[in-house]
Parts: sequence; structure tokens; C-alpha cells
Amino acid sequence: MDGTTPTHSSRQAYIFNRLLLLFPPSLPPYPARNATLDYLRTVPSVLQWIAVEFFTILVFACFGVVLFANIDQQGISGQDAFLSFKKAFISLYALSLTVNDPDLYLVSEGGREGGKE
Repeated sequence: MDGTTPTHSSRQAYIFNRLLLLFPPSLPPYPARNATLDYLRTVPSVLQWIAVEFFTILVFACFGVVLFANIDQQGISGQDAFLSFKKAFISLYALSLTVNDPDLYLVSEGGREGGKE
């Protein structure tokens, strides 16, 4: 190449930039663009914390199944959270999200499921 003829990729970039200039409302304003870039910068650290949470749940689910799976084989207590790894993982994940938060308050305050009525 002699330096005067554009390459295929630079020609495509030139055409793309010219097309973008035809539609300026499609470009986000600078604050929105900066917010998007900030968001994309935080995603890796958030993913690391989510991975740490899942690893912790995995470890505790394994311990729970090993320690508590054989305690209640007849189902007398009605607690089946640690009978299998799948149930243990889901139960601990739900607990980490406080999905059952109102149920905990009902039991601790002696509500319908707590014993005192």
C-alpha cells in the first residue's frame, strides 16, 4: 500500500462515523455515556462478590448435607432443607436473599408458626 488509499476497515469506520452523524439523537448525552462507562467498570467487582457468595453457599451447603442429612430420615420434624445438596443450596441461597424474612419474624415473635397464638 502506498499510504494514500484507505484500507477496507478504515473505510468501513469512515462510513459508520458518517452514518452516526446523520442520526445525532441516537448518541447518548455525555452524562449518560459516563454513567454507562462507570457501570461497566463496576461490573467485574460485583461479579467477584457474587462469585464469593456462591462459593460460600456451596461450602455451607456441602457441610449442611454432610452433617444433617442423616439426622431426620423419617421426616418427623418436617425439616427437609438438608436432605439433598440441591435443597440445601436453594435454601441457603434463599436465606442469603432474605426471601423468607417475614417467616423468620413470625417465628421469632410467636406468630402463627411460632407456638404462641
